[in-house]
Amino acid sequence: MLLAVLAGLAASLSVVAAWTHTLVSDTDTFVATYSPLVRSPAVQQELTGRLTDAVIAQLGVGDNRLTRTLVTRVVSEAAGSEAFATATTASLRLAHAELAAQLRGDPGRLEITEGVIQLPYAPFVDAITQRLTDAGVPFLDRLPTVTGGFTLLRIDPAILPAAQTGYRALAAVAGGLPWLALALAVAAAWVWPGARGPLAGLGLSLLGWVLLVGLAWRLAMQGLIHGLGDGLGTVAGTVASLTSAPVASPLLAIGVAGGLLAFLAALSLPTSRAV
Repeated sequence: MLLAVLAGLAASLSVVAAWTHTLVSDTDTFVATYSPLVRSPAVQQELTGRLTDAVIAQLGVGDNRLTRTLVTRVVSEAAGSEAFATATTASLRLAHAELAAQLRGDPGRLEITEGVIQLPYAPFVDAITQRLTDAGVPFLDRLPTVTGGFTLLRIDPAILPAAQTGYRALAAVAGGLPWLALALAVAAAWVWPGARGPLAGLGLSLLGWVLLVGLAWRLAMQGLIHGLGDGLGTVAGTVASLTSAPVASPLLAIGVAGGLLAFLAALSLPTSRAV
């Protein structure tokens, strides 16, 4: 029975572990997952407003209304351009580099604040510099020094060491959990006498652990939403949906398989006969 319980746990955790490890370790996956979020109208509006403020602050023109109008118009027009889309990809790659560096505990040459993951402004500034020049915005020689970024996520520095430990553990076990689940399932079927017992045990274990792991994942998503930057409050549901979508279907499939195994075991129960 214990082997069946452990097999269900390993199978359920393998889905979550594999996806989480891929998301935080593979840059292409991170970019593909969150590009739709950054390109959504709500985030674009917030991002362009903050980017405009950053450019104005770097130009050092104070509250010059004409300059602000020019910069706001250029940034707003550029938001839907191909250059801005390319800048989004480049900025997401830098944000992922920040995330990976913090989880590894090795920031390296990145200028980052502990626990803060930002979408850097620099790629967007590069994308609009020529447009700003054409619009007649003054002092553009100062623009290459625009720093800072749009805050995506805040990790409490107090829990950052635990997150780093979890990341290292995740890297160690993510690839092996599916094989462990398979080995435990085979072992359970091998040592458990009869056919109905292991079938029912594995089925109920899979179903039960899928429900528990799914609940834990939902709580984790609540924690993720709680740590989002101020500008992402209106799209918190989208963040959770994009993060959870690759986990939901495999977990559902495992749960359905577990329910089916338990159902087949129930069908194999001996029937009583009239004497």
